[in-house]
Amino acid sequence: MTDYTVYFLHEQIHDCAAEVRVDSEGRGLTFVFPKESEDTSRQSVDHSAIHEVAHAVVAKLTAVAHDRYATEKEIDDAEEAVVCQITTLISNLSKPRS
Repeated sequence: MTDYTVYFLHEQIHDCAAEVRVDSEGRGLTFVFPKESEDTSRQSVDHSAIHEVAHAVVAKLTAVAHDRYATEKEIDDAEEAVVCQITTLISNLSKPRS
């Protein structure tokens, strides 16, 4: 991921806490966060950031999978499941231990 140029935007986005736009050919990642959010706690922002990084990590796999015979919905659902698992794992690892 270190060979990507990373951008951050604040835009109106609906139905999600954040999103990542991946340009595999141009090697760019654009992380988009909403201009307004109901939950701006550090934990919520951290969780959203980790979640979107996980999407970026699996983006190449997703792009390749889209060229195969699986339906777009099957691929998107599978990616979301993997991303949620990665997010939970990383979030649990980053919690302070007592």
